[in-house]
Amino acid sequence: LSNPKTNRSKNTRLTIVQCEKQKELFMKKVEILGEFMGSYRLTIPKPDPRTGKTYTGYRGNSKAHKVFTDIYNLLYINGKKTVTKEYLDKITSPIALAFWFMDDGTFSGAIATNSFSKKEIDLLINWLFEKWNIFASKYKQQNNFVIRISEKSRQQFENLIKPYIIPSMEYKLKYK
Repeated sequence: LSNPKTNRSKNTRLTIVQCEKQKELFMKKVEILGEFMGSYRLTIPKPDPRTGKTYTGYRGNSKAHKVFTDIYNLLYINGKKTVTKEYLDKITSPIALAFWFMDDGTFSGAIATNSFSKKEIDLLINWLFEKWNIFASKYKQQNNFVIRISEKSRQQFENLIKPYIIPSMEYKLKYK
């Protein structure tokens, strides 16, 4: 989500970026956004400054709209993406878990949460249990924390999200 204060419009745009291998996921997001979606394209490869590797992918922007501004204002506190109970309470469908897992999950059951604080990770772990009855834990990866769905909840978690997993992302599922 872009900061509405830096846009020509007073509203926020949503940016979608996926690697070329995840074209089907990118196109599913475009489909879901429907009339909110703006332009998108296959990007010209250039080296990633962090790794030096070259990645080809898809990139697109939604149209600026108040709905994205409302999400931005709920998610970004002092300009930093922040997980709050208020935000999590708005998630009522496992489709949100499925897209989160397709974007940031791995076959091992880990979900990349590297940019969140320990407090936010604990909030997410508690929310997974309280809302979905899914047990998860955190582990340290370099200087950040990552969530891992526990083995005793893994099949239950996958049963919850499987109806929404697109075919090309099923490789992340342990119980197909």
